Amino acid sequence: MHVRQRLTPGLCLVLALIGWATIPIPAQTQQSTAVSALFEAVRFREIGPTAQGGRYVDFAVVESDPRTFYAATATGGLWKTENHGISFTPVFDNQPDFAIGAVALAQSRPDTVYVGTGEANNSRSTYDGNGVYKSTDGGKTWTHVGLPNAGRIGRIVVHPKNPDIVYVAASGKLYSENPDRGVYKSTDGGKTWKKTLDHKVDGREIGAIDIAMDPSNPNVLYAATYDKVRRQWTFGEGGPGSGLWKSTDGGNTWRQLTNGLPTGLLGRIGISIARSNPKIVYAVIENANARDPKVSPEERRKRMAEGFGDGSIGDELYRSDDAGATWRKVAPPPEDPAAAGGRGGGRGGWTGGNPPYWYGQIRVDPNDPDHVYLLSVGMTHTTDGGKTWSSPWGFGGDHHALWINPRDSKHIINGHDHGM
Repeated sequence: MHVRQRLTPGLCLVLALIGWATIPIPAQTQQSTAVSALFEAVRFREIGPTAQGGRYVDFAVVESDPRTFYAATATGGLWKTENHGISFTPVFDNQPDFAIGAVALAQSRPDTVYVGTGEANNSRSTYDGNGVYKSTDGGKTWTHVGLPNAGRIGRIVVHPKNPDIVYVAASGKLYSENPDRGVYKSTDGGKTWKKTLDHKVDGREIGAIDIAMDPSNPNVLYAATYDKVRRQWTFGEGGPGSGLWKSTDGGNTWRQLTNGLPTGLLGRIGISIARSNPKIVYAVIENANARDPKVSPEERRKRMAEGFGDGSIGDELYRSDDAGATWRKVAPPPEDPAAAGGRGGGRGGWTGGNPPYWYGQIRVDPNDPDHVYLLSVGMTHTTDGGKTWSSPWGFGGDHHALWINPRDSKHIINGHDHGM
């Protein structure tokens, strides 16, 4: 019988030294060669969480102590660090769900953490979840607190002073219709939930993909509905049910915002409020209407349902300076989408969140209302309210999550497909 012995690194080193000892080389040269060989054998590698976690989708940071934050991954669970990311601990591995769409914590009680399962991006590899989970001990233990049929959760927002008041944007199942779509509110920490934004079009329930809370008044909220059902043969960019909504009574009632916004077939919408001036609100909107004006919305919708496209208008950035009462477009789509390629080109460097269904994330610098980041294949930003665009950095790819420290705009956490 032939036995193969695996050589350990230590044994390899011993054999190598024995071999060197038999060669008549001057002592000084021999020592130098051995040291060089040892250093050449040392290879540093990143230990994560990078490939282990897949793409990053959301962050929840303790604002009073930014050294502590949670990083949510699409299909790699939830990670926690308490030392600025020097080391991470997986804190969601023992739960029955591995796909995550959102994470949020209560700033008034940072050990209270909410996780929304089901990735809210709309790729072929997107998996549904099982609702919302809650931890009151900083991620050590978890309790399932409802909404098991929410499908995919795009955002969770927690009241800044009351950790029991929580809002959830449920976009629903990706490949089928389901009635559990919309915006939900809980006032008892997830024990019970009430759907407060229940939008229907042609008898279909329309899901919600994003929520933003006014930092100066928690009773003022903005939400985005998303008319999206993907089929095996089509992306289904959007429909007439997508839109922007506002509540001034803590999410109990909502009214749709339309003044200055596009109509017809819309897709994914991302929202961001300027913390330094909450009357300034940005929305990146996937305009799914046909770029060719000869194609009617009816024909466009029919062809999208059949799996054909005529070229949509694409992402557009809108800004409101009066808390959503009126809107104006501040960044158009690229003039030549093929030249943009999702990374650059187009008018003023604007790239759009290409493809829009995969991103739809926009962030405003908390200390500068004209400084806006658009997350896409590459990262672009504007420092003049959308007039010109450029790349703030060149690393990463497929950016999905971004947090900016409200006390220091130079302190940023960026999450993308390759890590953070």
